[in-house]
Amino acid sequence: MRGTGRPGAAGAGEHDDRAGTRRLTYEEFLAGPLVELLRFAAVLTGHRGATEELVRHVLLRVRRDWAGIVRDGAPEPVVRRMIVREYLSRRRRPVAGPTEGHPLLGALGALPRGQRAVLVLRHHTGLSDADIADEMLCGVGVVREQAEWAVDSPGLRGAGAGDLRAAFVVLERQAPEPSAVSGPPDGRSVLGRRAVLLAAVGLAAAAPVAAGLDGG
Repeated sequence: MRGTGRPGAAGAGEHDDRAGTRRLTYEEFLAGPLVELLRFAAVLTGHRGATEELVRHVLLRVRRDWAGIVRDGAPEPVVRRMIVREYLSRRRRPVAGPTEGHPLLGALGALPRGQRAVLVLRHHTGLSDADIADEMLCGVGVVREQAEWAVDSPGLRGAGAGDLRAAFVVLERQAPEPSAVSGPPDGRSVLGRRAVLLAAVGLAAAAPVAAGLDGG
């Protein structure tokens, strides 16, 4: 069932009085459904660091809007849609992922974001073209056009659905642990490296001040 993602507080664990059912808490989401969504995001981006950065960014909004996200059902479809749309909205060139492990990885990595997203949603997630159009905010004709262009690109001609799924299984191994995107930066992800760098710059700037105080 699809949710609307309407804004709401992150407080969860309350019962839905209308349906008499218990809503999933945000913490339960991090420990459960997020694992599969990280695998999906890893296939979408093809790179561990890019996956961490993408999902971290989306989780900021997920936590803020949690009550609205779980109001109409399971959060997974809503969060997946948020991941897809955030991925498609980015303008910078995708980070190159692994090319070893399957012969299609290099060709998949060279695809434009829209074409790659269509293949992933079709052959990894198993969505219909109509559902993919809804995820990507486009028409069904655009989805089919993107799919045709993708499978006609160099390196993917003649590749079947089974070949693509096998390549996606390899990319799933790039998925980070939930703690890498829900906890404080550890210095290994893109955001983590930025945080560590900023901390180092702050310490360097503070050192002369500390020396002055000690000598004063």
